[in-house]
Amino acid sequence: MPQKHFSKSKLSMFLRTGCDRELYLSLHTDAVLANEGLPVPLRARPGIGVLKQAGNDFEDAKNAEIVVAFPGLVFGNGNGGIATDDLSQLLAHALHSPTFVLQGRFQPQQFRALALSNLGLNQQAQALVPPLDGMIPDIIVARASIPGEEMVSPDGTRQVVQAGEQRLALVVIDIKHASEPKRK
Repeated sequence: MPQKHFSKSKLSMFLRTGCDRELYLSLHTDAVLANEGLPVPLRARPGIGVLKQAGNDFEDAKNAEIVVAFPGLVFGNGNGGIATDDLSQLLAHALHSPTFVLQGRFQPQQFRALALSNLGLNQQAQALVPPLDGMIPDIIVARASIPGEEMVSPDGTRQVVQAGEQRLALVVIDIKHASEPKRK
C-alpha cells in the first residue's frame, strides 16, 4: 500500500469540498499518483503567490495589533523574548489570563497513538490512519476556564467545566484574508 500523508490543509480542503476522491488523491505524493496512473494535482495558478503574500501581510498586521493591544501578554513569532516556535514552550509562559501565543508549532505525531487510542481506535485501525503533519495555529488564546463552559475530554466527548478547574482554556483562532467573510 502506498505511503499516505495527512495535514491540516488536506483536512481543510476535504471539509470545504466534501469530496472523498479529492481527499484520497491528496493523501498521496505526486510520484505515487503518477506511478499508479492517477491524476496529479494541478500546479498553482499564476498570481497565487501574490495572494499568498497578501494573506501573510494581513496575518502579520493582525499579529502586530495584538502585540500593541496586549503588551507583555504575547509570545511567539518574535514576541515576548522567546526564541522558539514550540507550542508547549510558549504555553509555559502563559502565566496571566489572557495570554496570546502566535504561530506556536506542535507535532501531533508525537501523541498520535495516545489520541487515537483515546478515540477508541485499536492498533489495527490506527495503522490505517496516515502520519500527521505538524500544525501551526495562527493564534491561541490561553485564558482561565469558566465554569459552565464545555471542554473536550481525551476521548473526544464534551464535558462541562466545573468550578475550581485550574487548567487554562485554549481558544484557537485562524486568521484568514478574504474580500468577504464566509457565510454558512
